[in-house]
Amino acid sequence: MDYNNVTFHPAFVAAIRAEAERVKLKTVLGPQTFERVRAIVEQQPAEKRAAFYGTICEATCAGEDFSRVESIEDIGGIYARFIVCRAFGDGWK
Repeated sequence: MDYNNVTFHPAFVAAIRAEAERVKLKTVLGPQTFERVRAIVEQQPAEKRAAFYGTICEATCAGEDFSRVESIEDIGGIYARFIVCRAFGDGWK
């Protein structure tokens, strides 16, 4: 039997991964909050977007609120608080 091995360009894989994370986040955040977050994330380098979408989704599923973010710094602050709370408990909020 002859098997063919197909590989994709890393940029293509990154774009697909970013789109999958984006769709997942839109489902979790809802359309209004997602559009606010998307506008901020899309200003970041393309190779980092999937990671941003993934981490925001993770924090949102844990109860963090991204509905009022206005900058990447706001997103970073919420995610940092999420990580600290996960590591040390909710007493850090």
